[in-house]
Amino acid sequence: MSVGVLALLTAGLFVCLVNGFIGMIIGKFKNNEMAGFWFGFFLSAIGWIITALLPDNRNAQESHPRMTPINLRAKCAANCPFCGKFTEAVTRKCPSCGQDIFSNE
Repeated sequence: MSVGVLALLTAGLFVCLVNGFIGMIIGKFKNNEMAGFWFGFFLSAIGWIITALLPDNRNAQESHPRMTPINLRAKCAANCPFCGKFTEAVTRKCPSCGQDIFSNE
């Protein structure tokens, strides 16, 4: 490769990265940074517009909290609604009576 082609490729990559970071900043307001980065990287200003028109993800993440190991343990450690026995096993069925513990979800 000649020096001119290498310089052109480097400049093009730099411009794509700058566009991606601008898209990431726009996506941060929608809680969608990575989508904003890739739209900006590949589509430039059109990607910024697409990112700005994306739905807001903040409400979706607040209504569906991440299941941490503590939350998962609390969810799985329950009394069976049928026989009343306590179980800590990570299972959907009660080991005593065999009924589905989490059937109401």
